[in-house]
Amino acid sequence: MTQLHDVQARLLAFLDEHYQRAPHAGLFGKLPAEAWATATTRPIDELTLAAALTTRIRRRVRRDGTLDVDGTPWQLDQSFLAGVVVTVAVDKTGTAPPVVEHDGHRYALRVVDAVAAGKTRRKPRTTPGAPTVPFDPAGALLDRFAGRPPRHRPEEA
Repeated sequence: MTQLHDVQARLLAFLDEHYQRAPHAGLFGKLPAEAWATATTRPIDELTLAAALTTRIRRRVRRDGTLDVDGTPWQLDQSFLAGVVVTVAVDKTGTAPPVVEHDGHRYALRVVDAVAAGKTRRKPRTTPGAPTVPFDPAGALLDRFAGRPPRHRPEEA
């Protein structure tokens, strides 16, 4: 059975032998150590780092105003965005919650409180039924010839 220490040692050996000592196409044929030695670095502030590490993803807001980001359900309080595909800005530094960006505005998201959501009373879903007309051509002809109103229409008083 392989121990965790053995796996770590083999991984470090691979990185040292194959990754660090092989030229990389993404570095234009340079070794990682050569590219790092000639790189210029500068300190950046937290806001610049957060902006650089912010990713944007597209999500459709559910009818109840929720959406999922990385497996976590988030609540959006702007109900007019229900059913709309929005852009969600996710700060990968973990210092700020994700925000919805839509039509030049930013809307805050909050983590869904499952207990409170379970106690919320909601209106039952009702779909308006389309009026149905029975398909009975022979019956409609008989009604017309007999002088009576069609059976699918209520009688006018």
